[in-house]
Amino acid sequence: MARRDSRTIKDQVAVARDKGKLKQALKGYLELEQIEPEDGEWARRAADMYRRLGNDNMAVAALERAVDKYVRAGFLVKAIAACKMILQIDPSHSEIQQRLTALDVERTGVGGPVGIASPEKPIEPVPIRRRSGRRTLPPGAPLDQVNLGEVVPGARQEVDARGEDSGVFEIPIDEDSGVIVIDDMDLVDIELEDDDEEETRDHGGAPAAVAAPAAAPLSEGARRALHETPLLSSLGPDAMQRLVAEVELVQLEPGQVLFRQGDAGDALYVVAEGSVSVIAEGPPRVELSNLGEGQFFGELALVTDQVRNATIEAHPQTGASLLAIAREVISDVIDEEPAVLQALLRFLRDRLVDNLVASSPLFAPFAGDERRELAGRFRFLEVKPGALMMEQGARAHGFYILLAGELEALYREAAGARGVGHLRPGDVFGEMSLLSHAPAEITVRAVTKSFLLELPANTFREVIMTHPQVLMMVSDLADSRRHALEQVLSGQGEYPTGGMRLV
Repeated sequence: MARRDSRTIKDQVAVARDKGKLKQALKGYLELEQIEPEDGEWARRAADMYRRLGNDNMAVAALERAVDKYVRAGFLVKAIAACKMILQIDPSHSEIQQRLTALDVERTGVGGPVGIASPEKPIEPVPIRRRSGRRTLPPGAPLDQVNLGEVVPGARQEVDARGEDSGVFEIPIDEDSGVIVIDDMDLVDIELEDDDEEETRDHGGAPAAVAAPAAAPLSEGARRALHETPLLSSLGPDAMQRLVAEVELVQLEPGQVLFRQGDAGDALYVVAEGSVSVIAEGPPRVELSNLGEGQFFGELALVTDQVRNATIEAHPQTGASLLAIAREVISDVIDEEPAVLQALLRFLRDRLVDNLVASSPLFAPFAGDERRELAGRFRFLEVKPGALMMEQGARAHGFYILLAGELEALYREAAGARGVGHLRPGDVFGEMSLLSHAPAEITVRAVTKSFLLELPANTFREVIMTHPQVLMMVSDLADSRRHALEQVLSGQGEYPTGGMRLV
């Protein structure tokens, strides 16, 4: 018998699902799983039909198939979400932890099962230096409560022009050099009928499960996708198990609000399915962006106790499934696998640079590999209160993005300095002095402990000069900033910071 066209089946399944004909929809999903065996969506959707038909055992079996398919395709977030669905159905599922371990082995390619190529040399564990005392990060605490200069080896305290303490630490985040963990240990390594009213929990009232196709080796593309999954790509098997066991699966109905602008935040979110809108409440109320599968948001909550800067709302038609990673989970993972701290800082840096490229005309030409290379050239700085990041009358040392904390902009006059504005997470400064080769027109000083990204002056000029189209914007931008400062000095506003909205 000839196999039916998948497009026809998809159309029929959509109609059956919308009409509430669950068994007919289930039959279609199982058929699609046979036709497209590498796509985990059909097994996951079949699981949804099984659940609505009351057959939890078959739903779990379908979700297990979905996990395998997702991980082989490189969709780590979807695989984790499917695992969480299994635990929602059966919290005592005895094999799920082993499956999660296998998932991570396949992800890293170390010691994998038959059919999965392993590298010739095992990945060396990251050395961790431990010393007696408290944990690296207190449970549920944001990162700004940690003195990174004390716990990240290789952190360098910078001095000012007078050779004195500048209040600035450079934190190395691109080398997993190990982290000083506060602990009590020494050195360690680290269709059927149309009648859908018959709902049954046994195997007699629903279609038989489709046998899972033979597992194919992970493709190079899949390995690359897994490796590049932000933040998750750095986790070893133990940390991955803890993360997946404790991460929360959040299901949003179409149009449902996850949180509102001004709410307190304590979790990072990943879109596993569907999409969400990022909304500025205004007035007027404006949709800033739409985030789809695999995209992260809410990372600012990992760094500081600042309230949410935007509202997150599920797509009005599809809704959304999210993975919520709470600060307490992150602190536990860092305590068990301290190298994750540097991975988290890299993730935050790369996310901030992505936002910069998306919002700043100066960096609009950067995309793909250029964007990744650009992110890697930013330094991560920890700054003490009172530290001067830019001084009026002197050239800026770099281009800066504020990740966490608060800075103040000062204008020095004969009568003294006066405040002309405050900089908050997402704000940028320093670019006009660098582009014009002129002294800075304001002083920027840290009000609180802060985290910043710095693109050093020479590097900034180098990357900008390689894109001549950017230089065409410089003159207009300089005139705009100068005019804005004149308005500020006349009491008609605050100094513009070119900020980005961080959720």
